[in-house]
Amino acid sequence: MNVVSFIPAPAGLRSWSANELTTLISVYESHEARGHASGWDVGATELDDPQFYILGPLPELDCALMISRVGRIYVLENGAGQVLADGSSLEMIAARGKLPLATTKRASLLARFILGLTGLRLAVEERIEPIFVETEEVLIRLAPQLAALV
Repeated sequence: MNVVSFIPAPAGLRSWSANELTTLISVYESHEARGHASGWDVGATELDDPQFYILGPLPELDCALMISRVGRIYVLENGAGQVLADGSSLEMIAARGKLPLATTKRASLLARFILGLTGLRLAVEERIEPIFVETEEVLIRLAPQLAALV
């Protein structure tokens, strides 16, 4: 059996640096100015990767946004756990995180619209298809009789 030795991750990577925390707090401040956030907190994943939470308005205090660092990759998620952006640049992730929360939900609105159109199409098909089937059956029954007349 071959044994491969792994280089342990430096201990400093398991928490936010002062520069990272300053950038993350600026994301919080942009949401607080709009009234979409009431606080922030830090935490860690099961593997001790650092996370930064932006809490929604009072009284619910739901998680509005979350920024995690997994290894050297930063991940931006919304409160529902959907990944909005990821990359190796915290500044890029912070710029995306400063956007209003409504812009992050446009894809959801578009998906609902497409789903509604699909449902409408299926409903129309269910109502019109039986008419065509009945017309076909009538034609099959009348065709031999019409052929005999000619």
